[in-house]
Amino acid sequence: MLKGDPRKKTLQQRKSRTKKNGEEETPEVFTFKSAILNSVPTGKKRIPAKEPVKVNDDE
Repeated sequence: MLKGDPRKKTLQQRKSRTKKNGEEETPEVFTFKSAILNSVPTGKKRIPAKEPVKVNDDE
């Protein structure tokens, strides 16, 4: 939970910067979306789920 807190703070700080810059709002948001997208595909790929799948096969 503590690890997630700092991450959220970083995102909030980035958002604050975006609001201050205004013009960089689009690029900043895009970067933020990119980070989420990068994380989403990794989780959607079910890379960790593959391990449990193998366990089922073994069973």
